[in-house]
Amino acid sequence: MPRACNPACPRSPDDAVAPLRIAHGFGNSRELIRIALENRVDVVEADVRLRGSRLWLGHDPRLPLLPVQVGRRPINQPPPAHRALRLSPWEARLDLDPLPLAELLVMVDGRCQLLLDLKATRGTGSARAFVETLIGQLRRSHQARTARLCGDWPLLDEARRVAPELRTYYSVADRRRWQALGRRLEEGEPICGVSLRGRLLNWSTADFLRKRGLEIFCWSVEDHVEAARVARLGVDGVISSDLTILSMIGAAPQTERR
Repeated sequence: MPRACNPACPRSPDDAVAPLRIAHGFGNSRELIRIALENRVDVVEADVRLRGSRLWLGHDPRLPLLPVQVGRRPINQPPPAHRALRLSPWEARLDLDPLPLAELLVMVDGRCQLLLDLKATRGTGSARAFVETLIGQLRRSHQARTARLCGDWPLLDEARRVAPELRTYYSVADRRRWQALGRRLEEGEPICGVSLRGRLLNWSTADFLRKRGLEIFCWSVEDHVEAARVARLGVDGVISSDLTILSMIGAAPQTERR
């Protein structure tokens, strides 16, 4: 029988439990952190990268030797305060004042929970350094018990090895990853939950995960119809960069969030 971190009785999708409202990418800038806290979301999601010996926040990687990030700007979020060079559908952004993870931990300081998306690093040694630095900062800030981790599987594996008490959510973006997750569960790995791309979520996949005691976070939910659909499927968390969608979920007559 596959083991999970939360092997309680599986929930029915009809159970009136409010999903966590997770603000997608709002932990990657100081302005967005303040907006998320003002809107009282349940969880702020941030992308964590190792550069040198420190952990920094940002969805997109920096160019080598230059303070510039290149990537897509998330929809439904305010543009950066500084100018960005648009190369549709991409943009290049100055990153003159990067945000360290340590500062996010101070800004949040228990006012909401965190979902930290760990971005890939190279080599076993780098993975170990990444995870040990991360866990050290979480423990010193007393947020190790409330933070959740998702993202790169090798980093999550290392985090589970070093600190098995942390809650890890394996990111599943396509069918290949879904099949890999199924194999791990059949082998009995104690996985707490998944961060599942919305197009993979249906009655069948939700039932498969619930029966194994896994929590389900769904991303990225960017319209009201999709939000209603995933809520009916009984997800444990809705990840969206649209705060109006998250506020709609919060207005639903449901029981207290986890």
